[in-house]
Amino acid sequence: MPKPRGRGVKIKFDREYAVISCYPDTKGFECKVLGLQNFNVCIGKTSELYEPGTVIPKEKIYIITKTCGRVSLDEEERNVLLEILKRVVKKYERHFLAIVNYSGMYDKWTHTLELLPKIGRARRKKIEAMRPFNSLEEVNEKLKIDIIESFAKRLMSEILNEVDEKVFTRGLRAVAQSKDVH
Repeated sequence: MPKPRGRGVKIKFDREYAVISCYPDTKGFECKVLGLQNFNVCIGKTSELYEPGTVIPKEKIYIITKTCGRVSLDEEERNVLLEILKRVVKKYERHFLAIVNYSGMYDKWTHTLELLPKIGRARRKKIEAMRPFNSLEEVNEKLKIDIIESFAKRLMSEILNEVDEKVFTRGLRAVAQSKDVH
């Protein structure tokens, strides 16, 4: 099987990809995947069919044709991506818990936590008053919100270029690429 290569697109290859969707094509299977190291959505080709959510090594993808700026996802694919990102948040719980426990102002007017869906000024003040938390589940129980889903939705917005500020994927990329995590 040939090595992955880009076609006119500068791509940093990941070690693993999570499959968002996979469909038969004329020469194999076309799949949309999320790189679990650089957090880019790409379209690739594989020689076999994979279930959405499956994590596959880069050797299973033999060509990458597009990257995130040119990839559109339908509603079902967005739901699969959200579930994959929830698993990512759980995998890197220490990183996200540190954001909850130690984050400060993002800019002059906005706190970093207020960038998350379902967290406004009032809820952010509750979080600050209750810190430190020992787990994301503790945050969920005490605040009656799904903080894991909030982080996953914000990550999805950043990955799909729906927001200008890449606050959370930038830090997560550094954590995922560090050797002490894997």
